[in-house]
Amino acid sequence: MKVNPLHNPKRGALQQDWQRQAGHMKRRHWISWILLAVAYATFGQLLHHSGMGQMAWVGCIAFVVAIAGMLTVFWQPTRQVLLLCFQSDAGYSIMVLATASLAVLVVVQVHIFAYLLVLVATSLLARVDSLVDRLGNRVAFLYLVGVPLLGLGVSWVPTLVNRAIAQPRPPLL
Repeated sequence: MKVNPLHNPKRGALQQDWQRQAGHMKRRHWISWILLAVAYATFGQLLHHSGMGQMAWVGCIAFVVAIAGMLTVFWQPTRQVLLLCFQSDAGYSIMVLATASLAVLVVVQVHIFAYLLVLVATSLLARVDSLVDRLGNRVAFLYLVGVPLLGLGVSWVPTLVNRAIAQPRPPLL
């Protein structure tokens, strides 16, 4: 009599294996959040080295909030607008003009476009992980805003350390 190796009266071996792998995968979602923070920290370093002013930093913070909002709280309106653009001739025209403008941006500012693409990709990865973890939209929004802002804050550390080292110190008595 042959015994099926996958058959287990209490619980199937395949189901046990799947649950073990699912538990193992759940513990690794912190990697996407670290990637998100590192991506924004490197983008902050780009802003520092380019000598961007305060308006660039305000724009970056607005970008963080906009991406987090579109991926979480405002996902349904964002989805409806994107789908609406592909349902009419005017929508197609707008998409063609937007794509052409984006192509010009890519050609002129390849370096910045590549950074923005990485920021969007890491934000999407973190959002997918938050969906797998079954975080609510508001909690995911807070994470998708807080972690990038943490990354941007970390990008200030080398600049502040360099300023502290470069300042002359008063003589000791």
